[in-house]
Amino acid sequence: MKLILFTSLLITTTSYNMNSTISPADEYQMQMGLVNYGNWCGPGHGGYQDCCNGNPCPSCNVKDGPPTEACLKECPAVDQLDYQCSFHDECCINNEKQISCSPEGNYCACDCLLLEGSNSVTDCTSLSCKSYRASLDTLFSYSLSCWYYDQNHKETCNTLGSRKYSVNEFCNNNHSCDPWNPNC
Repeated sequence: MKLILFTSLLITTTSYNMNSTISPADEYQMQMGLVNYGNWCGPGHGGYQDCCNGNPCPSCNVKDGPPTEACLKECPAVDQLDYQCSFHDECCINNEKQISCSPEGNYCACDCLLLEGSNSVTDCTSLSCKSYRASLDTLFSYSLSCWYYDQNHKETCNTLGSRKYSVNEFCNNNHSCDPWNPNC
Protein backbone atom coordinates (compact mmCIF):
# COMPACT_ATOMS: atom_id res chain seq x y z
CA MET A 1 0.00 0.00 0.00
CA LYS A 2 2.78 2.45 0.93
CA LEU A 3 4.61 1.65 -2.32
CA ILE A 4 1.49 2.49 -4.31
CA LEU A 5 1.02 5.78 -2.46
CA PHE A 6 4.73 6.60 -2.81
CA THR A 7 4.49 5.92 -6.55
CA SER A 8 1.39 8.10 -6.86
CA LEU A 9 3.28 10.94 -5.20
CA LEU A 10 6.01 10.64 -7.83
CA ILE A 11 3.39 11.00 -10.55
CA THR A 12 1.87 14.13 -8.98
CA THR A 13 5.11 16.14 -9.08
CA THR A 14 4.73 19.88 -8.63
CA SER A 15 7.03 22.69 -9.76
CA TYR A 16 10.36 23.17 -8.05
CA ASN A 17 12.51 26.29 -7.92
CA MET A 18 15.96 25.21 -9.08
CA ASN A 19 17.46 28.56 -8.01
CA SER A 20 16.89 27.93 -4.30
CA THR A 21 19.69 26.76 -2.02
CA ILE A 22 19.50 22.99 -1.65
CA SER A 23 21.03 21.20 1.33
CA PRO A 24 22.46 17.69 0.90
CA ALA A 25 19.45 16.32 2.85
CA ASP A 26 17.03 18.13 0.52
CA GLU A 27 18.94 16.89 -2.53
CA TYR A 28 18.73 13.31 -1.27
CA GLN A 29 14.99 13.66 -0.60
CA MET A 30 14.51 14.92 -4.15
CA GLN A 31 16.46 11.94 -5.51
CA MET A 32 14.21 9.64 -3.49
CA GLY A 33 11.16 11.24 -5.11
CA LEU A 34 9.82 13.42 -2.27
CA VAL A 35 8.30 16.37 -4.09
CA ASN A 36 6.55 19.51 -2.92
CA TYR A 37 3.19 19.47 -1.20
CA GLY A 38 1.23 22.58 -0.26
CA ASN A 39 3.20 25.74 0.41
CA TRP A 40 5.73 24.30 2.89
CA CYS A 41 6.35 20.57 2.41
CA GLY A 42 9.19 19.44 0.21
CA PRO A 43 12.92 19.91 -0.22
CA GLY A 44 13.88 23.59 -0.52
CA HIS A 45 10.20 24.60 -0.49
CA GLY A 46 8.38 27.01 1.84
CA GLY A 47 8.13 30.57 3.08
CA TYR A 48 11.83 30.68 3.88
CA GLN A 49 12.75 29.52 0.37
CA ASP A 50 10.30 29.97 -2.49
CA CYS A 51 6.68 30.59 -1.42
CA CYS A 52 6.38 34.22 -2.60
CA ASN A 53 6.68 34.16 -6.38
CA GLY A 54 9.68 31.82 -6.24
CA ASN A 55 11.45 33.81 -3.51
CA PRO A 56 11.53 33.81 0.28
CA CYS A 57 8.57 35.69 1.75
CA PRO A 58 9.53 39.08 3.29
CA SER A 59 7.83 38.27 6.63
CA CYS A 60 9.44 34.83 6.87
CA ASN A 61 12.72 35.28 8.73
CA VAL A 62 14.12 32.00 10.01
CA LYS A 63 16.09 33.87 12.68
CA ASP A 64 12.71 34.80 14.27
CA GLY A 65 12.19 31.14 15.18
CA PRO A 66 9.05 29.24 14.19
CA PRO A 67 6.93 30.82 11.43
CA THR A 68 5.23 33.97 12.66
CA GLU A 69 1.61 34.88 12.02
CA ALA A 70 2.78 37.40 9.39
CA CYS A 71 4.89 34.73 7.68
CA LEU A 72 1.98 32.27 7.62
CA LYS A 73 -0.27 35.00 6.23
CA GLU A 74 2.13 35.52 3.29
CA CYS A 75 2.69 31.78 2.86
CA PRO A 76 -0.38 30.04 4.29
CA ALA A 77 -0.32 26.34 5.06
CA VAL A 78 -2.92 24.50 2.97
CA ASP A 79 -3.71 22.08 5.83
CA GLN A 80 -2.32 20.71 9.10
CA LEU A 81 0.35 18.58 7.38
CA ASP A 82 1.64 21.62 5.49
CA TYR A 83 1.60 23.56 8.79
CA GLN A 84 3.77 20.86 10.40
CA CYS A 85 6.22 21.19 7.50
CA SER A 86 6.59 24.93 8.21
CA PHE A 87 7.97 24.14 11.68
CA HIS A 88 10.22 21.41 10.25
CA ASP A 89 11.65 23.92 7.76
CA GLU A 90 12.53 26.42 10.48
CA CYS A 91 14.05 23.71 12.68
CA CYS A 92 16.20 22.27 9.87
CA ILE A 93 17.43 25.65 8.63
CA ASN A 94 18.37 26.70 12.17
CA ASN A 95 20.10 23.37 12.85
CA GLU A 96 22.34 22.68 9.87
CA LYS A 97 24.89 19.97 10.50
CA GLN A 98 28.61 20.04 10.00
CA ILE A 99 28.99 16.26 9.60
CA SER A 100 27.94 13.91 6.83
CA CYS A 101 25.56 11.04 7.56
CA SER A 102 24.66 8.62 4.81
CA PRO A 103 22.08 8.78 3.44
CA GLU A 104 21.84 12.49 4.09
CA GLY A 105 19.46 13.56 6.80
CA ASN A 106 18.42 16.41 9.05
CA TYR A 107 18.76 17.11 12.74
CA CYS A 108 16.94 14.21 14.47
CA ALA A 109 14.89 16.51 16.72
CA CYS A 110 13.45 18.25 13.63
CA ASP A 111 12.56 15.00 11.91
CA CYS A 112 11.07 13.53 15.10
CA LEU A 113 8.86 16.60 15.52
CA LEU A 114 7.71 16.35 11.89
CA LEU A 115 6.88 12.66 12.24
CA GLU A 116 5.02 13.25 15.49
CA GLY A 117 3.18 16.21 13.97
CA SER A 118 2.26 14.40 10.75
CA ASN A 119 0.86 11.49 12.76
CA SER A 120 -1.41 13.89 14.68
CA VAL A 121 -2.86 15.52 11.54
CA THR A 122 -6.63 15.06 11.34
CA ASP A 123 -7.54 16.96 8.15
CA CYS A 124 -5.43 14.91 5.70
CA THR A 125 -8.30 13.65 3.56
CA SER A 126 -7.19 14.38 -0.01
CA LEU A 127 -5.26 11.80 -2.02
CA SER A 128 -2.30 14.19 -2.36
CA CYS A 129 -2.13 14.74 1.42
CA LYS A 130 -2.45 11.04 2.19
CA SER A 131 0.18 10.22 -0.44
CA TYR A 132 2.61 12.80 0.88
CA ARG A 133 2.16 11.68 4.49
CA ALA A 134 2.68 8.02 3.48
CA SER A 135 5.78 8.99 1.50
CA LEU A 136 7.17 10.92 4.49
CA ASP A 137 6.60 7.89 6.68
CA THR A 138 8.24 5.57 4.15
CA LEU A 139 11.23 7.85 3.60
CA PHE A 140 11.81 8.37 7.34
CA SER A 141 11.22 4.67 8.11
CA TYR A 142 13.45 3.10 5.47
CA SER A 143 15.80 5.62 3.86
CA LEU A 144 16.96 8.74 5.67
CA SER A 145 19.49 9.17 8.41
CA CYS A 146 19.48 11.95 10.95
CA TRP A 147 22.08 13.40 13.31
CA TYR A 148 22.05 14.45 16.95
CA TYR A 149 24.34 15.67 19.72
CA ASP A 150 25.64 12.83 21.88
CA GLN A 151 26.44 12.96 25.62
CA ASN A 152 29.68 14.82 24.80
CA HIS A 153 27.76 17.34 22.64
CA LYS A 154 29.41 15.92 19.51
CA GLU A 155 27.40 15.75 16.27
CA THR A 156 26.68 12.06 15.70
CA CYS A 157 24.83 10.08 13.02
CA ASN A 158 21.93 7.93 14.20
CA THR A 159 23.80 4.64 14.31
CA LEU A 160 24.64 2.04 16.89
CA GLY A 161 27.96 0.57 15.82
CA SER A 162 27.58 -0.12 12.11
CA ARG A 163 23.76 -0.35 12.29
CA LYS A 164 21.84 2.71 11.10
CA TYR A 165 18.57 3.43 12.83
CA SER A 166 15.77 4.69 10.63
CA VAL A 167 14.61 8.14 11.68
CA ASN A 168 11.32 6.60 12.83
CA GLU A 169 13.09 3.98 14.95
CA PHE A 170 15.48 6.59 16.35
CA CYS A 171 12.59 8.87 17.38
CA ASN A 172 10.65 6.01 18.97
CA ASN A 173 13.66 4.74 20.94
CA ASN A 174 14.95 8.17 22.05
CA HIS A 175 18.66 7.36 21.58
CA SER A 176 19.61 11.01 21.64
CA CYS A 177 21.01 13.09 24.45
CA ASP A 178 19.91 16.30 22.79
CA PRO A 179 18.61 19.24 24.83
CA TRP A 180 15.11 18.39 23.50
CA ASN A 181 15.34 15.03 25.26
CA PRO A 182 14.30 15.52 28.93
CA ASN A 183 15.96 12.21 29.91
CA CYS A 184 19.51 13.50 29.37
